[in-house]
Amino acid sequence: MGRDTKTEDAVGIVIVISPISRYHSASRSTPFTKRVVYLSDLRDYQISVAPWGERVIAFDGEDVLQTVGKELVIVIFVNTFVKLFKHHDFKAIKR
Repeated sequence: MGRDTKTEDAVGIVIVISPISRYHSASRSTPFTKRVVYLSDLRDYQISVAPWGERVIAFDGEDVLQTVGKELVIVIFVNTFVKLFKHHDFKAIKR
């Protein structure tokens, strides 16, 4: 991985899950699958977690999507690689 690679755990309330997408990268010979899970905490700080490859299949996003909106869904992603991100505002998402 990168020279400043760091791993952390991510815990939050699921607010949005993107569909599974296939991506092509110049650094990889084969395409890979990815989905983005947007999480919020109780102070409304929001981050996105992007599992890809086999982790996308292991994460049952469709089941979680059916529950989101009916009740709060809390997820824990362990040992995730951290990249810097900007704060995004998802005002259209109501809990």
